[in-house]
Amino acid sequence: MNARWWVIHQNALCVVVCFLSLLISSCAPTAYLLTPPENYNGPTAGRPVIQKGEYWIYESGNLTKGKSATVSPNIGFPLWIGKRWSYEGSAVPFGQPATSPSRISTTMTCDVVAFKQITVTAGTFGAFECQCECTHSTPYYEPGCGQWTLWYAPDVKNVIRSKTESTATSVELLEYKLSPQSGKVPPERTSEKGVK
Repeated sequence: MNARWWVIHQNALCVVVCFLSLLISSCAPTAYLLTPPENYNGPTAGRPVIQKGEYWIYESGNLTKGKSATVSPNIGFPLWIGKRWSYEGSAVPFGQPATSPSRISTTMTCDVVAFKQITVTAGTFGAFECQCECTHSTPYYEPGCGQWTLWYAPDVKNVIRSKTESTATSVELLEYKLSPQSGKVPPERTSEKGVK
């Protein structure tokens, strides 16, 4: 029997994902390496400290908007080019509601493949490109359960874009607010520079 599965996992865009009727699980990432290799000289990003009042507003491909005040616990900080991490989750058959009792255990594995300038509605930012893949070992089903790419921007302290296999569930950062204590450029000035 072949079946396609919806991946149920928490990401930085949990509010948008909730709007899309996906169930959020509480999985913690498993790090492969805790720090970059000694000879690594590229960019790095640690888990950001979220200050009171900070938020991020996203829009999905189906024009659903959502506001988030958190960063996903499933991002395997610290990030650097070449970093790999994984976390556990679950999936339901494609087309079934997120509350379906038909679930399989999954493993999501992500690799940081690059750091580059990415332009979204909120501006242009240097971002880590992370390619992720869902797998499972349940017999009688196709082994894959989805792929997606996300871009994490240290200056925004969050994901700025997530591209999934469906345009409807792909999301982009529209606007954000950082507190003055974060030491980052105020979002009003950042947004004006990079709006499409």
